Amino acid sequence: MEGLNFLRLSELVSTKEGAIKFLQGAHILPIVRKCEQGHDMILTLGDREDRWRCRRDGCDQQVQLKSGTWL
Repeated sequence: MEGLNFLRLSELVSTKEGAIKFLQGAHILPIVRKCEQGHDMILTLGDREDRWRCRRDGCDQQVQLKSGTWL
């Protein structure tokens, strides 16, 4: 983040995807997440809510994007 000015920051976070990548790069949001069963989860972005979801057959656990963070 060295050399980051307001204009560059506003460009990076101008979209939801960009803001999430920025927060992941700053270690505020996790880059990867595992469900309670230890399976890899995928990040699903939606119009109303953003969630980590486990797509393993029979598991289907869900966690809010900001769960476990200070956000």
